[in-house]
Amino acid sequence: MTGVVASHWPLAMHIHSAQAIYELRSSDRLLLFTSISFDAAAEQWMVPLYSGGGIVLRGQNDLEIGKIERFVKEKKATVLYLPPAYLTQLTDALGHKGYLYEFASSEVKPGVMKGMRGFRKY
Repeated sequence: MTGVVASHWPLAMHIHSAQAIYELRSSDRLLLFTSISFDAAAEQWMVPLYSGGGIVLRGQNDLEIGKIERFVKEKKATVLYLPPAYLTQLTDALGHKGYLYEFASSEVKPGVMKGMRGFRKY
C-alpha cells in the first residue's frame, strides 16, 4: 500500500473553530461565491455543512448584482462571502438585517456593516 497517511484532526479542529467564530446555525444557507478552485472555498463550504446548514452554488455566469440579488432571495441564502465591490452593492440592494456577510479587504465604505447580523473581515 502506498500513499500519505495524514490525520484529519487539524482539519476537524479548524472547521470546529471556524464554526464557533462564524456562529453559523443549522438554518443558515451559504452562497458559495468563491471559485471552488480557490483554497478559501474549502472552509466556506465545509463550515456550513458542519453546522448542519447548507450551501447554494451560483451559476458560473451569474456575476451581475441583479442576478445575485434575485438568486440570494430565491435560494434563501443567509451567509454571503463577498469581495468588497459586491458587498457594498448587495448590502444596498438586500439590506443588512438577517444576513451574515464575510469579506476580504479593508476597502469597504464606513457604515456598510451597521445593522448586520455579523461580519468577519480578513
